Amino acid sequence: MTPLQLKYLKRFAEFFLIGMVFNVADNLLSITAVSDVAITPKVIGIIFLLTIPFAIISELIVDGKDIFGHRKHTE
Repeated sequence: MTPLQLKYLKRFAEFFLIGMVFNVADNLLSITAVSDVAITPKVIGIIFLLTIPFAIISELIVDGKDIFGHRKHTE
């Protein structure tokens, strides 16, 4: 793996983790605002599992060209 690919992979992981935290928090807030469901570790786990695919897809859309080398680099 080249240093440039490693740089983009680190950026992908950073934004993926930040996106996961914000999405889980957003979903928890939404659930508490519109329902009477008690927030339990099981509910948090389900939210986390449902958030993973969307976080991956959104990061691949944003950074996919940079990560997989389909864009010319001017650095």
